[in-house]
Amino acid sequence: MTARNTFVAGNAPGAVAFIASVRLGGLSARSSSSVCRSVKARSFGMGRTSVAIQPKPVLSAHKSGRNTGLLRMSAAEATQNKETYEFQAEVSRVMDIIVNSLYSNTDIFLRELISNASDACDKKRFLKLTGKSDAGDSLSDTEELAIRVKCDEKERTISITDNGIGMTKSELINNLGKIAASGTAKFVEALKEGAADLSLIGRFGVGFYSAFLVADRVTVHTKSPNDQKAWRWESEQTKNFTITEESDPRSFLPEGATSGTTVTLHIKEGMEKYLNDFSLRQLLELYSEFVSFPIYLWMSRIEYDKVKEKDEKTGEEKEKSVPRTVYNWELVNKTKPIWMRKPSEVTDDEYNEFYKSISRDFEDPLARTHFSAEGEVEFRSILFTPRRLPFELAQNMFSEAARPLKLYVKRVFISDKFDELIPRWLTFIRGVVDSEDLPLNVSREILQQSKVARVIGRRVTRKAIDMFREIAERSNPKDYETLWENFGRYLKVGAFEDNEWSKDLRPLLRFHSSKSGDKWVSFDEYIGRMKESQNKRIFYLAAENRLAAMNSPLLERLKKKDYEVIFLLEPVDELVFQQLNGKYGDGYTLVDVAKSDLELDSEAEDSKEDSSQTQALSEAELEPLCKWLGELFKEHVEKVKVSKRLTDSPMAISQSTYGMSPMLERFMRTQAAMLKEDIPPGFEQKRIIEINPAHPVIHQMASQLRNSGEADSEAATLLYETALLQSGYNIRDYGGFARRVTKYLQSSLLNNLNTTGGGDNANANGDASSGESKAEAVEAEVVGDAANP
Repeated sequence: MTARNTFVAGNAPGAVAFIASVRLGGLSARSSSSVCRSVKARSFGMGRTSVAIQPKPVLSAHKSGRNTGLLRMSAAEATQNKETYEFQAEVSRVMDIIVNSLYSNTDIFLRELISNASDACDKKRFLKLTGKSDAGDSLSDTEELAIRVKCDEKERTISITDNGIGMTKSELINNLGKIAASGTAKFVEALKEGAADLSLIGRFGVGFYSAFLVADRVTVHTKSPNDQKAWRWESEQTKNFTITEESDPRSFLPEGATSGTTVTLHIKEGMEKYLNDFSLRQLLELYSEFVSFPIYLWMSRIEYDKVKEKDEKTGEEKEKSVPRTVYNWELVNKTKPIWMRKPSEVTDDEYNEFYKSISRDFEDPLARTHFSAEGEVEFRSILFTPRRLPFELAQNMFSEAARPLKLYVKRVFISDKFDELIPRWLTFIRGVVDSEDLPLNVSREILQQSKVARVIGRRVTRKAIDMFREIAERSNPKDYETLWENFGRYLKVGAFEDNEWSKDLRPLLRFHSSKSGDKWVSFDEYIGRMKESQNKRIFYLAAENRLAAMNSPLLERLKKKDYEVIFLLEPVDELVFQQLNGKYGDGYTLVDVAKSDLELDSEAEDSKEDSSQTQALSEAELEPLCKWLGELFKEHVEKVKVSKRLTDSPMAISQSTYGMSPMLERFMRTQAAMLKEDIPPGFEQKRIIEINPAHPVIHQMASQLRNSGEADSEAATLLYETALLQSGYNIRDYGGFARRVTKYLQSSLLNNLNTTGGGDNANANGDASSGESKAEAVEAEVVGDAANP
């Protein structure tokens, strides 16, 4: 989707006409009001924008009749051969939009001017190589096309000089007098056919005017091989600009050059930070390090001369060092863009050094992929996988400070602050993307939502996944363990939130399991050692940690069957499994063992495998106990059922089919607390109690209930709370839980003391009676908490 806005000034005296032609998805509109709204809304970000402002010579009051385009000048002006032109169409307003609205960072003025200089050099080189114009003959075989930058703190100026193609007088008027009438863009269009090697950057037309971000006056000296004369263009960001003939082009051209341009910025107040070579060097290294032509900066350095001086007291000559400032041209862009070379031509050391330079990492990368794309979209890229989590992601895994990729267009740095190219789950990778024709907005700072960008994003993402897969397939499993332990959470996020890439990421996921120990297991490894009796079921359990998972009573029957269970130890793990919707691969089913409807084998097979079940009470015998427990914990429990999975524990807590795991429940509570939000209605879910029909404790409680019509509610509460903890839940009343544990511990110790007969009988009896009275007091105190764990 593209947008083109054209502002044209009317030639009628006193009339200013705005004509906007806006094409968005095939729709067009022409109205002055829509233009005003577009300008006010900074519509330049919508696409490539062309703002053509026709310059109109200022007519003298003595001039009448036809508009010859000439200015009746004073004698002094005539001597200087100066012509003054007037910007039309409210140029002050338009320039204000460009300077104050389009660019959010004043640093980019140097990038834009360097890009223009590079264009000029590229154009000159191309014309010489193709022979399509005599202008190319102006480049001698010994002349080096280059760009030179110099600042003068005393004069408050910064100059950017190139020995490129230069401009004629008419080109000065058309290219610098009309905003967004870039001669470079016209040049690319005119030579598009058969110009595959053409590499021009400036296609936006307003980059030159970014000079006014830091300057209140701009002077352009230029000489074209197609014009015998040299010219000077000057403007102070007002309604006018002047053009004057230059008498001697050698005053601004590099030595030996026959054509070229020098742009001089007269720095405005408040922008003094740019008037030193150190600041300029930093900007050049950031934005223009990989420009095709050498960039030289006029640098100062301190040297010391040894001089002899006579000591006034002793009369002896002594040698001392006297500092002096020396200036010379220093090459700034020494590093070559290695992504432009063939992978076979780049050494490991070069890749590693390049990675460290763009990532500020001190370690070599874990992996890399170097590739180029041709056809519908052309770009080159190098991606790296770090060995450690970048420090800027330590606090926030999706921090904007991460800046994973650096975006270049024609080797000119555009931005490292964007998320249009890659999904956020790839925030941890590092690399560069250099596109030949990536569409940008008018200020080059914001990537458009375009088809080209989407294509690049998909290919970069595909290559990143292929890079991770290559690590996983290495003979040394430690490499993928390093990746997973540092960045596994990112791949999990991609697997559950990115539908486009979820299927590709699933084989890369790793988990702990009941059989993996300290190692990680993939889905494919799990399936490879799955027992036939599992019937293609992949069992999993969410838990706080591996120890809690291994000790969960919910696994007892599965352990006896030697079934492997995957452990989900982070909330994001559960989100991944929810996204899988109960299915994986070719006919495999994901089964949560914490659900109450878990079905294993038939009762007959269970009884054969476990002799303890022969002592189990029937469901009919346990029905009164189930009802009694359900009534006791009715506020928190949905139902009580006889379990077929418990072998060692008397009780466990499971969930309904759509219930939430205890870990995810805690995560939701924490998130709500952090956001200072209330827990949503319906969040509180009732649990399901499963009792072991073969356990002695259950037998005893059933017997008590059968004989006296009442069981021990304190014992039942303690049993329920213990089951909650073992199943991964929190209990509400830890104080009540502690009192109940203390009571039964005290009772147990007293019984042991009476059984052994140790100590004085009277004391023993006294202690016993004292202990019983204390126990009764505790029971009376906590009776109100019995059914409210």
